[in-house]
Amino acid sequence: MQSGRRQRALSGRRPGRPEDRKVKGEASLTVAAQSFAHRPSAPGDGDGDPLHLIIHIKATFNNTILTLTNGQGQVLLWTSAGSCGFKGTRKGTPFAAKQVVEIFKKKSHDYFSRCTQIKVFVSGVGSGRENVLRGLMEKNKDKEVRQKQRKKHLTKLPITLIREITKIAHNGCRPPKKRRL
Repeated sequence: MQSGRRQRALSGRRPGRPEDRKVKGEASLTVAAQSFAHRPSAPGDGDGDPLHLIIHIKATFNNTILTLTNGQGQVLLWTSAGSCGFKGTRKGTPFAAKQVVEIFKKKSHDYFSRCTQIKVFVSGVGSGRENVLRGLMEKNKDKEVRQKQRKKHLTKLPITLIREITKIAHNGCRPPKKRRL
């Protein structure tokens, strides 16, 4: 009697992987690819409600990340200070956060023009969080975007909720020891 590991080694087959998954000359989707195949390609398509959007702001000491999701939490687009061209310690600055908001607004204009309600979830204690909120609240400075918004009577974003979701430890795990400089 051989052990299960030895039997699998002799058979040349791994558990959980059917040998007939990939046939020569025929492309087949894996389980993960099939689950993503139904994702919407344009704003307003699919299961998520196009009228309700969620903006997640993650402001850390090293970076600022903005993510736009639909009502179900599926990511529509994202922008970070690193993707805007900032490198190193400049990613965590308030100026970088302001630039992230400008690019985020330009990218997500199509989504914002169709939505009626936006919720904002803020997490993290970085220096850019205040500038991100100010940037989301103020009117657009880009002339082309303003002209499109005037036609649709949308000058400010319809933000209905701003919620703080920063995690706070209530004497849970022991924090790491202090740095010695």
